[in-house]
Amino acid sequence: MWPLLLASTLTFAALFGIDAGYYLHLGFGQWHLIWDQQPIADVISSEKTDPHTRDRLRLSEEIRAFAIEKLGLEGSDNYTTFSDIGDGPVVWALTVCEPDKLEPHRWSYPVIGSAPYRGFFDRERGDREQQRFEALGFDTYLRGVSAFSTLGWFRDPLLSSVLKYPALDLADVIIHELTHATIWIEGDADFNESLATFIGREGAKEWMLTQPGGVDSLATTERRRTDQDTYRQLMHGLATRLDSIYSLDIPRTDKLELKEIVIAAGREESASMLWKTKGYESFGTWRINNATLGLFRTYNRKSDVFDRVLKAAGSVKTALRVFETSEGSRDPEANLERWLEKHAASE
Repeated sequence: MWPLLLASTLTFAALFGIDAGYYLHLGFGQWHLIWDQQPIADVISSEKTDPHTRDRLRLSEEIRAFAIEKLGLEGSDNYTTFSDIGDGPVVWALTVCEPDKLEPHRWSYPVIGSAPYRGFFDRERGDREQQRFEALGFDTYLRGVSAFSTLGWFRDPLLSSVLKYPALDLADVIIHELTHATIWIEGDADFNESLATFIGREGAKEWMLTQPGGVDSLATTERRRTDQDTYRQLMHGLATRLDSIYSLDIPRTDKLELKEIVIAAGREESASMLWKTKGYESFGTWRINNATLGLFRTYNRKSDVFDRVLKAAGSVKTALRVFETSEGSRDPEANLERWLEKHAASE
């Protein structure tokens, strides 16, 4: 298996004229995940498994079954195995933007096309790339990632790094990643990530409604969702104001001065908000620049088209069949708008 993975990695590098060292390090990282994984059923039955891990693995099995049977997501063998990587993260992802633009720099990859992030199994390699872009004057953001999808190229294991999440977030992550394995539009990472974020959120909400109060109380869930919605509105507002500044016909130095004023105002606004759950009250200390805002927009497209399709379809499962019609489309969002028009006309 390993020689085949190594040969495939080097072949891709040769064919596409890309950084062989980078792709070789990805190959090694993926190989470790493959090598270390164990069937979840075996980990659950093992006497060596601690009670918390066993309970979370059982919960993950329930979530996966719900995602496949009730939401209609593609399951294959994903999340039937477990890989213990400690608290994680499993990879670090770099996003970079020019100091007066919110459009992230894009990297090209074999098979998946371009994407607005660069992943690293090796933190030091990620740090070096971040420093290289910062030296060129870019805004940067290097973040830890607890889970990712290989889009069916390999069997994705459930990672120990996500077992610490609250039940709702665990469901969100599993459904998000299974969405990638179900629907993927080459070259449109913004649509893919925004759709997976939407399906993860809505699917987790549907799953939570089937659970007894002992998993996570619905009141706690509602408070967290309220804060998440408030956070999204705050970030969208910051991005919109900065977009307006960057479009002005003024010197770049003036744009950058106004940028700092807008970000400072956003921090003050967040400090005055009555957050209902822990975490968001520290927003004032978070890294906020074009890279973090650009990344946010990648995962949270400012559009209500997903909501409107879900409302028209009546369920996440039915909506997924509609979303799948966008595969192969050059403009997947326009495809959904056409479906909505036809649906409205047929009523």
